[in-house]
Amino acid sequence: MYITRRENILRCKYIIMNSLVETQETFFFSSDSNLGAQNKDLNGSRFQVRLNTPISIPSSAIDVSIECIAANIWYTSPNIAEEYKNNILYLEYNSTTIPITLPDGLYASDTLNAYVKRALGKITKPGDTSKFAESSIKIFENPASQKIVFALAAGLTLDATSGPNNVSQTLGFTTSVTSTYSGESFEGDEIAQLNRINGYLLHSDIVQDGISINSQYDSILTEVQLTAEPGKLLNYRPYIPYKVSGKHLKYGNKDLLTFYLTDEQNRPIDTFGENYSFTIVIRYKMRENASMLRLNVPHIN
Repeated sequence: MYITRRENILRCKYIIMNSLVETQETFFFSSDSNLGAQNKDLNGSRFQVRLNTPISIPSSAIDVSIECIAANIWYTSPNIAEEYKNNILYLEYNSTTIPITLPDGLYASDTLNAYVKRALGKITKPGDTSKFAESSIKIFENPASQKIVFALAAGLTLDATSGPNNVSQTLGFTTSVTSTYSGESFEGDEIAQLNRINGYLLHSDIVQDGISINSQYDSILTEVQLTAEPGKLLNYRPYIPYKVSGKHLKYGNKDLLTFYLTDEQNRPIDTFGENYSFTIVIRYKMRENASMLRLNVPHIN
């Protein structure tokens, strides 16, 4: 009598395992000429940087992305300026025009009020030898309507319709007003347009298309929202940064980069002499061969 025996024979199989390893490169850029910024515009919004070590992404890289993870921008961009043709406030007294030229700057109702009061207090009244009292004018905002209010001394007129670079439209006044008694107040016809910008757009040729605005591309890397008061520093630290495709970086080195700031309407902005800086991270993945994995596979005869 024969007994058939079944034997389990272990046979070995080797499999090469591929794994994806992420690499990231971090770059800090500044518009400060002392830190290497070149070809800087007069308004400070555009500059170039030449890298000592060019950006070079392997052609076999996967999921190449570009992110702006931080930015520091001073919110000082003017909303009243000669360039914008809105830098003169026209008053009238005794049929004489009194133009007050406003220095380029970022104005709110309180800062506008402070400057105009000081300027008017230095002007001699037409037909008189005395100067205007600073209390002859007061400019403030009505929070309920978001409109600017002028309180004027008797006989003082806000001329909203004549003169070049008239700021009255920016302040919401489309018609002239004349005070008949001291302290009479007038509210603007429209909401003041002191918020010339609602956010900064950072552009760069480090991206190919970038973020789109209504399906239009203009090399936008990120948007920096206004989260600080006028004159303060914007500290942009997004919880989830915009991720822009960087696959074009696989097809050539890049050593000269251009950056510039605009408002949300793509108008160049004036940094008012302040430098800005930001941090960019380039991420990509590479396939790497892991150690060979040995599998013991049972085989039954």
